[in-house]
Amino acid sequence: MGARYDDGQEPEDPTPTLVKRLIGQPGDTLYMRDALVYVNGIAQRQGYAVNNAKGDPNEVSELFEWQKRYALKQSRFGAAPAQPTHDNWGPLVVPPGHFFMMGDNRYCSKDSRYWGPVPRANVRGRPLFVYYSFRPHVEGSCDGDTSDRPLPFITDIRWTRVGHIIR
Repeated sequence: MGARYDDGQEPEDPTPTLVKRLIGQPGDTLYMRDALVYVNGIAQRQGYAVNNAKGDPNEVSELFEWQKRYALKQSRFGAAPAQPTHDNWGPLVVPPGHFFMMGDNRYCSKDSRYWGPVPRANVRGRPLFVYYSFRPHVEGSCDGDTSDRPLPFITDIRWTRVGHIIR
C-alpha cells in the first residue's frame, strides 16, 4: 500500500513506501505543458490520470525550487518557464542513477515534481496487479472519488480495479 502526501502535509514516516509511475529514466528529457507530460519530445498517454479530480494547474510551491537547478535554459523543446508550476515545468534531464516518478492522482499526491528525481537505490520493485481497492471516506479530500458509506473498506470496494494487471 502506498502512502499519500495530501494537503502538502509530510507523512509521519520519513521513508514511506509509495507506488508511483516511472516517467523518466537517466538521460531522458522531460517536461510538462498544460498537464501533458512529454518524454524526449513525445507526448505521453495519460491513462488513469485523465479521469482524476482536477486541481490548480498554476499552483506554485516552494517544493518546485529544486527544478531550477535542473531546468534547461535552452533545448530543442524550448526553455523552462522562469517559475515552474504544477502543470508547466521543464525541460529537464533526469540525472544518472535516478528516476522521475509521478502519481496517477496528479492533483492529490506529491511526486518527483515536488521532491525531485528518485535515486535508483530507493526503488524497491514493480507492482504486478491491484489486489484491493476501495473508495475511502476522506473529509475535505481533493479526490472526488470518496465514499459516503459506513465502513467503506467493506461496503465500497472498487471491484473493477481488483485484479487489474499493472502494465
